[in-house]
Amino acid sequence: MSSVTPDEFIDYLKRSALLAPREIDAASVEIRRAVPKALDDATRLASEFVKRGLLTEWHVRQLLKRKYKGFTLGRYRVLGRLGTGGMSSVYLAEHDITKRREAIKVLPKPKAEGEYLKRFHREAQALASLSSPYIVDGYGADERDGVHFVAMEYFDSLNLRQLVEKLAENGEALPYEDAASYIRQAALGLQHAHERGLVHRDVKPENVLVNERKEVKIIDFGLALFVGSSVTPGSEKRILGTADYLAPEQTVDSHNLDARADLYGLGATLYFCLVGRPPFPNGSVPERLLAHRRKEPTSVFAERLDAWNDLLQICAKLMAKNPDDRFQTAAEVVDATERCLVRHGFATPFDFGRRDADFANLGDGDLGVDVEGLFLSSDAASKLLGADKLDVPDGAEVLSSKRLSADDDTFLKSMGF
Repeated sequence: MSSVTPDEFIDYLKRSALLAPREIDAASVEIRRAVPKALDDATRLASEFVKRGLLTEWHVRQLLKRKYKGFTLGRYRVLGRLGTGGMSSVYLAEHDITKRREAIKVLPKPKAEGEYLKRFHREAQALASLSSPYIVDGYGADERDGVHFVAMEYFDSLNLRQLVEKLAENGEALPYEDAASYIRQAALGLQHAHERGLVHRDVKPENVLVNERKEVKIIDFGLALFVGSSVTPGSEKRILGTADYLAPEQTVDSHNLDARADLYGLGATLYFCLVGRPPFPNGSVPERLLAHRRKEPTSVFAERLDAWNDLLQICAKLMAKNPDDRFQTAAEVVDATERCLVRHGFATPFDFGRRDADFANLGDGDLGVDVEGLFLSSDAASKLLGADKLDVPDGAEVLSSKRLSADDDTFLKSMGF
């Protein structure tokens, strides 16, 4: 039994402005006639409003906790929470005129200043400059009573991390043809962004969405870098991105990057799709950053003996330490993954608008990448070879500089360790 009485529930509902008073009264009369006992219990009464499509389960949970504010934002009626990140929250909302359901990313008032606000505006600007079926559409940005928000396309989906983990719960792994298709589509999205002078800087499984039709869209351009921009926020001297998927050059300088940094993140994302974990899953943040600079991931063959050799070549080339050794453009990744899918019989050249001649002489290993040489380790290397650890005041563990090269020592010092 809810601690909220039925009368209190109706009072909070009227205060919320979710429904017009006449709608609430009409629904109450109908419920009294059809389910009279519902009027004796707030939870049951609330469920009747949900059954009639007047409220969502999220609305009801909030109202039964005596929370009745924040259900509207500008011209939007908020329907529920889709997710929360370190900087903002994303809600499902309905525009009061178009009735279109959209995803609304909201920046909390306490963070609506300084670098947080600049980053938020950067994402709105990035989305406004892009138009690709492989990137979520941006519908605009606004501010109401100090609350900043960006309206975006609502894409009913899971992200790649959720998808792979859901499969793992059932003892399954992502099929190779799906992994190749998802990376191909993500590469098409990145190609579009790169051609418009944008580097995403945070390509990872969580930022690649996949729906039930196996369609892909890239999200979260909050760290997007406009190449050639003359304005560099002061805090960008710090490392920006996610440690598990960060390109080696991005661990040194998060601003002077090109599109190939995104391709490394795409390769690390492919690696996650194949084995269900990041390339370097163990150790402290600085250890993992250094691993991206110096180590090779555990071989995918150690976990999946039937892995497609050519797909691993794509992964290995994407994750080359030196940007010059990677694919140089996302378009090259698209081409390689299409060839991979055709070679294994999961597509034809015509599926991609190609001719048979475009895929002539398809042989295994046509990328010229030595997989065993690049993914040599047979066990998960959680630490760098011969590295000592030091306890630091905040409880983090960092590598002892006495066993590192001068270059790595400089790198750690630049990070503040």
